[in-house]
Amino acid sequence: MKIHLENSDIRRHYVVNKTTRHIDGQLLYSGLFNAVKRFEDMHEHPFYEFLLITSGTGTMKTSNGTLELSKGDIAIYPPHTMHIEKAHSKTGMTANFFAVKSNKNLESVFGKEIRIGKTGNDYMNFVKTFDVLINCSQNAEANHSQEAASAAAALLLALIDKALSTKAESNDGVSSTIHKVKDYVDQNYCNNIHIDEIGKKYGLSEFYLCRCFKDYFGVTLKRYVIEKRIDKAKELLANEENDLDDIGRMVSYNDKYYFNRLFKMETGTSLSNYRSRIIKKP
Repeated sequence: MKIHLENSDIRRHYVVNKTTRHIDGQLLYSGLFNAVKRFEDMHEHPFYEFLLITSGTGTMKTSNGTLELSKGDIAIYPPHTMHIEKAHSKTGMTANFFAVKSNKNLESVFGKEIRIGKTGNDYMNFVKTFDVLINCSQNAEANHSQEAASAAAALLLALIDKALSTKAESNDGVSSTIHKVKDYVDQNYCNNIHIDEIGKKYGLSEFYLCRCFKDYFGVTLKRYVIEKRIDKAKELLANEENDLDDIGRMVSYNDKYYFNRLFKMETGTSLSNYRSRIIKKP
């Protein structure tokens, strides 16, 4: 895997590498991206990188597929996510970008999966703030320039969070997707499903998926899956033909001892006691 931080005729980096009071973390660099036909190798970073498309169109290829990019899009690359940007030959593509060292607060806001947001009416605010950031980064030797660059980066992070939140609140978008997620879980909770895989299936980061699911249904996605499985186990226990040792496996818990503990923790009683209670012998 290639960790990318090289200047070329496509990309210029202006290193800041300064921690200040303005930004929660370390502003590493900002820069300019300009590509027509040539493109870079697949690469990753050990930090967050944010990229604003300022003209043209292109594609972003990731380990999970290919996404279209156009003017006004903002791309978020979390640490160690492989990606590559390629301009369409007829339009070319330019972009501004900056990088910030990862920390738990950034992860809680931007997640661990690649995402694309729309700047919408805030596009010019993005452009103007990027201009300040890049100009100050080019003169980062001066303390006041480092402080100004960091302040601009902090504002950009706030604008990016707003862009993602605006996208999340679209009734025709996320609301529909979250209900599709619920339907998917309702149909597959007895299978070995994982939250991160569900997120990838519907184009959402694990953090964002869990946050939206709880907002819409008042319960976490993990808790919802557990409750569905426990309810199904109770239903299966009502049928004496189902062996107690098989109940857990039938609701996707292959470790019967783990499932027995989980069932007792959730219901306050063991599998055998629960069955005895609901099935009355003649």
